[in-house]
Amino acid sequence: KKVYDIIYLDGSHLTPDVFQDAMHSHQMIESGGIILFDDAGFDENKQDGIMPAINQFLAKYPDEYKVLLKEWQWMIQKI
Repeated sequence: KKVYDIIYLDGSHLTPDVFQDAMHSHQMIESGGIILFDDAGFDENKQDGIMPAINQFLAKYPDEYKVLLKEWQWMIQKI
């Protein structure tokens, strides 16, 4: 299985797609590795989109990631 130090997610803005991308990234990211979500600020107040997916993902793994950046892009690090 391949593992990575950094994964940059820039694709669909649909919540199920972003969540699925995050789940796949979780399986491939090293401890200490970074996952970047592009355009997160674009839908921060929407019911559907990137931010709801990020929130679902972080709720699923509450003790495994820390948030490093909350801007237009979100950056999280696997602990």
